[in-house]
Amino acid sequence: MNTRGWRWICQRKRFLFAVIGLLIILSTLIALSYLQGPRVRNAVLVDDPNTGYQTFQLEFNQPVKPIEPHAIQITPQADFTATTNNATVTIQFRQRLLSNAQYHVAIAQITGASIQQITAASYHFNTPPAQLYYLKHHSLAETKTEFYAAQSTDAIMQMNLATKHEKTLYQAAQIVQYAVVGSRIVVHTMNDAKISELHQVDTKTGTVSTLPLPGKGIVSRLRAIDNGTVGYLFAKADSKDKTNNLIVHDIAAQRHHTIFGLNAQSLPVYDWRPVSRGAAVVVRTRGDDVLLVDPTGKHAMQPLGQAAALGDVSYDGKNIIMMKTGEGYFALNLENSKKSPITHQQGNDVISLAAFLHTRSGYSMEITSVNQQHILQRQTILTYPTKRVIHQTTPPAYTTNITVSPNDQYTTIEQKSTADSATKTHIIDNKTSQMVYTLDGKAIVWS
Repeated sequence: MNTRGWRWICQRKRFLFAVIGLLIILSTLIALSYLQGPRVRNAVLVDDPNTGYQTFQLEFNQPVKPIEPHAIQITPQADFTATTNNATVTIQFRQRLLSNAQYHVAIAQITGASIQQITAASYHFNTPPAQLYYLKHHSLAETKTEFYAAQSTDAIMQMNLATKHEKTLYQAAQIVQYAVVGSRIVVHTMNDAKISELHQVDTKTGTVSTLPLPGKGIVSRLRAIDNGTVGYLFAKADSKDKTNNLIVHDIAAQRHHTIFGLNAQSLPVYDWRPVSRGAAVVVRTRGDDVLLVDPTGKHAMQPLGQAAALGDVSYDGKNIIMMKTGEGYFALNLENSKKSPITHQQGNDVISLAAFLHTRSGYSMEITSVNQQHILQRQTILTYPTKRVIHQTTPPAYTTNITVSPNDQYTTIEQKSTADSATKTHIIDNKTSQMVYTLDGKAIVWS
């Protein structure tokens, strides 16, 4: 054998010995890692579209015994359940987490499934900044000429609340309403003939397509029911009495159906709200009668009493605010039919608007102070943990709507300075009572 061949064999041997040595070292490290007990190898925070809450998964370097929720501490505090599957522990939150915040997860005792070594673990993760959608109207009061009025457009905007970066998702001459349905937005516009049209916008690709309506007519009260369905009231253009029927529209299947009353009779609907995460809807019909309706038609309608107005729905869909003439505002639990009056006992103050807090028991309320029929002031208050003012409004400005973000971090206050002015929305930090931002628009939807 020549020198060159021998050198090649020696090089191969050295390489082989090096590989074997590395494998031995690697195996030793793995064994030592197992002997030292479970260690976090990977972690991920994801949104659960089925519950509307977040899920945090911890993947360990080895299978672990089931971990009970009481052994897990979350800071800031949040309600959750926990399940263990082999080497993965899944923490399923039962409330929306704070936006743009850091959470710490500490597990006191973790036991390996095979080696029985007990260890502790801690991990922290950051939640993304708040993202929201809103409707931006052009102001007719600020439009100087008919030419500029014709060129003006409304827009559906998306904004990152931390950076204030905005993105235009859809523009049209007259946008009336919109609904966010998963990764799509359904937009209600009016054409030149004052007839309603529905369009769906894919927020990822920007693709726009038309959604067919039951005919020529007027759409109102467009709302998302779940991640694939919207509902709206519809009155046919040629209808003499302009009766509004509730239409349920399955976007993916490209079909819609009308909600009927008893004996398949037409059910006139004045207002409605989706509840129970799309499993039911609450409708207000003739005589201020309120009904709980299965949108699939599989279950009989359930009477809920009477109300002059329907209000906010809790994020879990189990409670709805209603207002009855002579009684004022109250919250109705849809599971046990319990009514809870919403009160504010202080002088001549009147509750003009109310919205749920979603992660705790309480409300955000618009309070109007009246003295001999003169409005003295308007205040927005939170009732948890104690009643406190988070915003004051000086008349003649007035509030048209208030909502609370699903994680209770922000209250949004829609206001007008005059009847003809454009709506502005103030975003208030509920913890500090500081105004975070003011939008030239309305109808905020948190994503």
